[in-house]
Amino acid sequence: MGSKSTSKYLLCLAIAVATGIPSYLAAALVGLLAHDTGCRIFRAWNRFFLQLFNINLSIEDMNSPGLLHGCVFVVLNQSSLLDTLIAETVVPLPASGVTNIEYALVPFFGWICFVFSWVIVRQWSWHAKRALRKISGYLQGGGNILISIEGRRSKDGTLSPYKKGPVVMALQAQARIVPVFLQGVKDCMPYGAWRVREGRVVVKFLETITTTGMGYEDRDTLLDRLRAIAEREFELRESACL
Repeated sequence: MGSKSTSKYLLCLAIAVATGIPSYLAAALVGLLAHDTGCRIFRAWNRFFLQLFNINLSIEDMNSPGLLHGCVFVVLNQSSLLDTLIAETVVPLPASGVTNIEYALVPFFGWICFVFSWVIVRQWSWHAKRALRKISGYLQGGGNILISIEGRRSKDGTLSPYKKGPVVMALQAQARIVPVFLQGVKDCMPYGAWRVREGRVVVKFLETITTTGMGYEDRDTLLDRLRAIAEREFELRESACL
């Protein structure tokens, strides 16, 4: 990397830090009083960040307009620190996320989760059950929930084991599931890297899966279906590159 490129990158990084901290703090403070307005501030800076580093973001929605409300948006693949930032930027409002207490305790970025996400303490079963009841009510009221089904980033880009939590959440609320597949994020910031690269990212909202009339006993069937959808998307991406 040449000295000019390094200088330009460091300048962009400095701008991101100088604008990001006050923007996130403003979003969090506003979000305490007006959740959706705080989300819009949060998302506006996220888009600015992506433009600053020349990351072109586009959405492919396989669903009818106006359909995506009261849904559980399930991220099928996770391989970069940018995954959450990008996914949270495009899920239709009103929306909230779900995270665990371990991530929520991470200074600054994790603290934002206390405003914009449902924080679940998995070690406390009573707390997890209470949070799930509140999430169910939020979904039934038309809000959207964003959650990763892997629960962690993949080091090599392959799929990690899927967790049942997102499926159980959707079943409990009888909410539609929106499979979300991310393309190009790993190229912009691979696992273990701290340098952001320019590139093109596509967020695919795949066809929704209804859970109406289904119960807890159907969780494994839904989990297998989501896994098959993700594997198909990987195959389509690989064939397109040939």
